[in-house]
Amino acid sequence: MRNNNLVKKITITAFLLALSSVLHYVEGFIPMPVPGFRLGLAILPCLFALLYLGPSYYVIVSLLKVILVALFQGFGTSFLLSIVGTSLSVIITFVLYQFTKSSIYTISILGSYFHVLGQIIMYVVIVKNPYMFLYFPVLSIVGIGSGLVIALIVSQLIKRIPQLNRLKAN
Repeated sequence: MRNNNLVKKITITAFLLALSSVLHYVEGFIPMPVPGFRLGLAILPCLFALLYLGPSYYVIVSLLKVILVALFQGFGTSFLLSIVGTSLSVIITFVLYQFTKSSIYTISILGSYFHVLGQIIMYVVIVKNPYMFLYFPVLSIVGIGSGLVIALIVSQLIKRIPQLNRLKAN
């Protein structure tokens, strides 16, 4: 029975990783009024993994998504921005989930905020120009809005797929 649950978790993790990667690709086609901003649809499967499979699966899906996307798009500047933003977001999200038991809304909004912060910091390091921090308020506001929408979607998914919750407990 325990091996069966492990196989289910691995299968679901692989599916969520693939879905996250596809969503990352698809959202690249969605025009945004704010340059450098993406909706963050790829975080949906990651947050789902956090709530249904547990924090270690969240970390796995989040970080492997960045690596998988980079295998197709290259390990250039975009990868560096993504890995730093994702890493900072994952750390904050993990701490919030493990130690404060924050709501999905708090987790998603702060995860989005720190993802933007990580990317801005990495961009400043790459171009050696601190003026990019002037763009941070704009990106953080739209990032917070996106985090709120993502949290709303994830909370609706949680309500509609309750049977998967048993996997986390085992």
